[in-house]
Amino acid sequence: MNNLTPQVVDDKVEHLLSTLNLNYTTYSEDETIKWNVERLNKQAKLYEQGKITQARFDDIKSSALKEINAFIIERTKKQFTQEQQEKIEEIHQSIDIFTLGEMVYNVRKNIGEFIPGEAIKSISWKELDCMDLRPKNPILDPVIKEKDLTMLYAERGVGKTHVSLGIAWAVSTGTSFFNWIATKPLKTLFVDGEMPLQTIRERLRLISRGSITNDNLQIISNDILADNGQAMPDLATIEGQEALQQHTDEADFIILDNLATLCRTGKENTAESWKVTQQWLLQLRARGKTVLVVDHAGKNGTNRGSSAKQDTLDTVIKLSKPGDYESEQGARFIVSYEKHRNFYGDEANSIEAHLVNGEWNITDAKQSLNQMIISLSEEGLSQRDIAEDVNCSLGKVNKVLRAHKEQQSYLKK
Repeated sequence: MNNLTPQVVDDKVEHLLSTLNLNYTTYSEDETIKWNVERLNKQAKLYEQGKITQARFDDIKSSALKEINAFIIERTKKQFTQEQQEKIEEIHQSIDIFTLGEMVYNVRKNIGEFIPGEAIKSISWKELDCMDLRPKNPILDPVIKEKDLTMLYAERGVGKTHVSLGIAWAVSTGTSFFNWIATKPLKTLFVDGEMPLQTIRERLRLISRGSITNDNLQIISNDILADNGQAMPDLATIEGQEALQQHTDEADFIILDNLATLCRTGKENTAESWKVTQQWLLQLRARGKTVLVVDHAGKNGTNRGSSAKQDTLDTVIKLSKPGDYESEQGARFIVSYEKHRNFYGDEANSIEAHLVNGEWNITDAKQSLNQMIISLSEEGLSQRDIAEDVNCSLGKVNKVLRAHKEQQSYLKK
């Protein structure tokens, strides 16, 4: 139903059908509903364009919904005997069948909350020790493994979408991005709540380097939905999550860019408002999905909102501007790992990425910082001034310069 109804009537029609608790897959294909939905979709666009008044649009909507209601009731009655049909008609005339259906549905839902489900199962250490648990395979080696929940965050304008789209392309084509290597092509869903579709296309063309054959990458954006008279679902609600289920079911790797625009319900800085989204992410992982969520940094540079966001995550990647960053350099940032459950040692070292003439230059961030400190010292800056310029501690500057001086003395011997 969701794939053929415009946003303006989608919730209403879904509600009418769900209150009757029917299997309505056949209803959505009927010409009566199709015709009324298409008519409403066209009228909704005319209303948005200011070509018809709200009163006119409300009249058309009311007429179409009445026709849909009548069709649902008649189709439903045909599933019963003649005697049952007469009783249904009596109920409809006296109380309205949809009102009754909603009352029954709510009662059943409330009672169901008090009925215990299956007993919680536990396993012994012996059972766990004997289980065949294969290690998680890398998806984007080494930073993302299958069934991982990963977060990428940064302040505005640093380069989050550059990175998220680069990851999407690499995973969907089985190629590489930065110094991360995709092991095989996977079906990838990119859900964008902010960027214009034209910008997404331009960046993907740059990433693809002219090779536009990629059947594994699917994109959902506000612009695409708006063209169909729809709005981006709120993924902080169960209804919004269900609206995307067909697409998430078909994907192996899911990117949500970004939480602020896709998860709009609740207060961002409370753990309570995060619970619905967190539960959905855990359900996606339980179904074998790998998910990357993109988020903003707050004014203090840390991840914006509740710290509970990171509790269930496997990896947290932060992008930040280097201390000597200048605006004319464009996309240049440090990639660091604030949390990494599945990789260690040198693999977890920070890197610096700089987009130059369509190519990403990758260097070791530690080496880059040391070189900046040495260069500024050679220019005559004091250690305190250097610390302020590169945004590091005075002790760090002193340590780097002392090591450099010792190295130079050794080379002169």
